[in-house]
Amino acid sequence: MYPLREMQTLVIDSPEKLRAEAARWDDLWRRSAATSPLGRAEPVAQWLEQFAPRGTTTALALCRGDTMVAALPLVSSRLGGVLSEAALTGNEWSPCGELLVDAAADDAVYDALIAACAPLPAAWLWCGAAAIDQPHWQGWSAACRRAGAEPLIQTRYEVGRTPIGCDFEAFLRGLSRSHRHAMTKAVRRLGESGTLTFRRETAPPVDAVEPLLFAGFEIEDRSWKGRAGTSVLRTPGMFGYFVRQGEELARRQSLDLSFVELDGRPIAFLYGYRGKGVLFAHKIGYDPDFAQFSPGQALFYLLFEQLHAEQAAATQAMCAATGAVPRAPEPHERLVHVLDFSGPLTEATSRWRPEAYPIGKIVVAPRRLVGKAALYAYRRWWPRLSALRRLVAGNRG
Repeated sequence: MYPLREMQTLVIDSPEKLRAEAARWDDLWRRSAATSPLGRAEPVAQWLEQFAPRGTTTALALCRGDTMVAALPLVSSRLGGVLSEAALTGNEWSPCGELLVDAAADDAVYDALIAACAPLPAAWLWCGAAAIDQPHWQGWSAACRRAGAEPLIQTRYEVGRTPIGCDFEAFLRGLSRSHRHAMTKAVRRLGESGTLTFRRETAPPVDAVEPLLFAGFEIEDRSWKGRAGTSVLRTPGMFGYFVRQGEELARRQSLDLSFVELDGRPIAFLYGYRGKGVLFAHKIGYDPDFAQFSPGQALFYLLFEQLHAEQAAATQAMCAATGAVPRAPEPHERLVHVLDFSGPLTEATSRWRPEAYPIGKIVVAPRRLVGKAALYAYRRWWPRLSALRRLVAGNRG
């Protein structure tokens, strides 16, 4: 569909240039399989300014005329001060990086993108948080192989995704009996302890974002993360970063904040964002003074209850308007069809019986001798070094 001769490579080497291409970049995001709103241009530019101010931005984009058909946001650095690498943007604070490819693209687009990577000074390309079973990442890996650059693909962890239906009671029956009873008991006990309120902010004004986030991250700060100095409020510059990101998400009607309050006091908080019918539960915190009530899990219970109610109301409204047989409405920015737990699947999140998908790293050396040598060494020695480090750590324990 996109002949190679009709595609041009665009190198975006600064956050300012990325912002200048925001209209085309965001249009590609809408046409791609990406669902996280953090894949849009402005969140990526903010991430680069916060976490890679000394790195070299090397975002690559393929264009056909005025239309962008593929993009890969990268930041270049030196591994150990020696080996040059280009890594996909994003980290544990904020996963602001995604391979964007037009959903209508064929193999020629992927081939052109990997060919555009060959002239980069990086010895290898490191995509450390790729949804490796998704078609666009599989298309990327296949293109690497066609180019003679066999990628190293390793699963790192699994993430849970829970579909949202119209029947909350049926959803509860699908949970384990022990978890279902524990949740109904926790919510009941909270209600007996005071006035229990679940508050969800899905379209807050931009000027309300900072006080809302402060109230939320203050809950996180009261937990062990505050004592360890790793909370958002105690990490230099991090609260300001989340405020800027949250304000941008609010402008796009994508910010989604949830609070559990007891007698007006926030005791649990979720920082989330929506894109294409998916709600990403990015950061959750709860007040340890109320740990006996499982406030974090109670928040998810109340959130699932509301999401199912919204889905049911939308379905009923559609049927009333069209006289159609009941079915799930089409995804859009406000209605949530899936809740994505974002981080590694844990014992706590697995209790909600989510579907799991793998996140892994894809490392490729595009036709460079030093990169291929480094990748060979990594394949051969890193598993042994990792095992040795685990053994030493275990002996020290």
